[in-house]
Amino acid sequence: MKYFRTQLHLTQQELAFLLGVSQSLLSMYEKDLRELPDRASHKQAQLEWELHQFQQQKSMPDPREALRQQKKMRKLEKLLDNQAREAEEDILRIDEALDKMKERQKQLDLKLAFIKRLMAAGGPWQEDKDLLQNMALGAEVALDGCDPVRQQEVAYKLLLLKARMKAARQIQRVVKQSLNPTASGR
Repeated sequence: MKYFRTQLHLTQQELAFLLGVSQSLLSMYEKDLRELPDRASHKQAQLEWELHQFQQQKSMPDPREALRQQKKMRKLEKLLDNQAREAEEDILRIDEALDKMKERQKQLDLKLAFIKRLMAAGGPWQEDKDLLQNMALGAEVALDGCDPVRQQEVAYKLLLLKARMKAARQIQRVVKQSLNPTASGR
């Protein structure tokens, strides 16, 4: 009786209710201290028969459940495809921004080096020393937005996006294979 009850994940109180007996009587019955009344024994036999029928029915797949699962998998596939596409778009955008940062850094480094040369050279540019200092300061401030540390941060973001896209595509392939098992044998 206890094995039957635990198979159904029922408490003693729940099974006792189904059999129409008290929980204490069921407990004594499970310990072989008392006998179940005939009516309760008859209900127990019915419950065991119902369990057997349930297990037989459960072993046959429910086509409606399979359709629901397939629908969920298709929805997941679409979601993964959208995630991967968004990541691809972000990768292109950020990759382009990183290239522009590198180019901007080269331009600003060249500009700053030229300004410093003019400042060191003396000559007619000495009169414009304040202007040259302001130009140098402006170039240094602009370099903060595209310095190597900032470029590494952007490169890291790019790597994360590529990993996100790759993971979405890999899971999408698994989902597609589960939707179309014959395609995985290719």
